[in-house]
Amino acid sequence: MNPSRKPKIVVLSRKEDTTRRVSISRQMASLGLSCEFYDAITPSQLSSDTSNTAHTPGERCCFLGHYGIIKAFSTSSTDDSLIVLEDDAELSPEFKELIPHLSAALERSDILILGYSKVPPELRQAIQRFRPVKPLYPLDRTHQVSRPYAQWKCGAVAYAVSKSGAEKYTRALEGADIVADDWQFIERQGISVHHVKPLCALENYEILGSNLEADRKTHIVRPLWLRHIAGLVRSALLIFK
Repeated sequence: MNPSRKPKIVVLSRKEDTTRRVSISRQMASLGLSCEFYDAITPSQLSSDTSNTAHTPGERCCFLGHYGIIKAFSTSSTDDSLIVLEDDAELSPEFKELIPHLSAALERSDILILGYSKVPPELRQAIQRFRPVKPLYPLDRTHQVSRPYAQWKCGAVAYAVSKSGAEKYTRALEGADIVADDWQFIERQGISVHHVKPLCALENYEILGSNLEADRKTHIVRPLWLRHIAGLVRSALLIFK
């Protein structure tokens, strides 16, 4: 991998979601960045036999989209590293500043999670106290690559992938029946999954909504006091991990 080369940026998006495409395109332009869109499949394009899956059609489409992006990258001869975004990503101002450092970091990590889903902007800093992470090495002057207390389904709104990580992912997850953000399962396949602290992207679910939640309705917002207590317990346990 050539650390001086910038990662390719690919956005997973349904063709008909023009509002989302405009939103992410404007953000890219404001940061002086470019991206490619990867057309997500829709439930109507899935196989009619869904009896052997526990996941909703939307979840299946989401995973297949992420898998398709990473598989295409794994065989690319022109790109060394990849950033995958979902079209409802809300990028922080420092997102662009992080990009030159990602290729070097991806020589030490297979996947770097850059952002979380279902986190309100005012909790962008606090979420990694509720879900504590342990620093591994610096990414730049203000960001660190970290290991979480435990992998959790934090979304797949923004992450970076190394070439070797993409090859492992493609081999291990071909035909897998999982959701796109089952990072615990992915890590169990021998793929290192690390988190960037502080986050540089969030899901803009309050304005753009979610294409998945209408089907699954699993998003639960717990009281802040309970999340603080859970974070303290996890932080204490993380010391010994």
